[in-house]
Amino acid sequence: DAGWVDMDSQPGNGCECLYLGEEDQPDGVDQNCDGIDGEVDNGVFVAKSGSDGNPGTRELPLASVQKALQVAEASGKRDVYVGAGVYTGNVVLVAGVSVYGGYGPGYSWRDTVTYQSALVGVAPLKGPSVAVECAGIAGEGTPTRVDGLTVLAANAKDLGQSSYALWSNGCDARLQVSYCQLQGGDGAAGLPG
Repeated sequence: DAGWVDMDSQPGNGCECLYLGEEDQPDGVDQNCDGIDGEVDNGVFVAKSGSDGNPGTRELPLASVQKALQVAEASGKRDVYVGAGVYTGNVVLVAGVSVYGGYGPGYSWRDTVTYQSALVGVAPLKGPSVAVECAGIAGEGTPTRVDGLTVLAANAKDLGQSSYALWSNGCDARLQVSYCQLQGGDGAAGLPG
């Protein structure tokens, strides 16, 4: 029928995808019938089996979210798609690049409950412990979304410092956080008063 696409190229089992439009923001529906919830050509992919020496494609994903953000910014890609697993390391968001967790094997399915994507921060020796940092994401431009992630901050090490799962400074409604679980770690012991 008009508008339907045969995703697996097997005419015997019918057409599986209703084409709804070229733009496909991750929302639970493959609107452009490219095989993922999102856009294959507009995303950088991250998987536990990836390598930061890879280009970040669906077939050759990266291993870290921070490296994927850098690749997306340099190549003008809109999204970072994170496969299920636990990823260690702090993340600094890039204005206009969104991060979506909850992708299953091959990125064909996105379910943030079944395929949990977790970011676990690392505390620096000096300063606060910040797992995800958002600074200056404001004004006009493409929204920056953080969606479907579990974020766990490390306990702060530096005396008098706090622990933040997500720290935002100078951001407005251009930064959008949804369907995330955010958990700060313990603050460090206070300084002498």
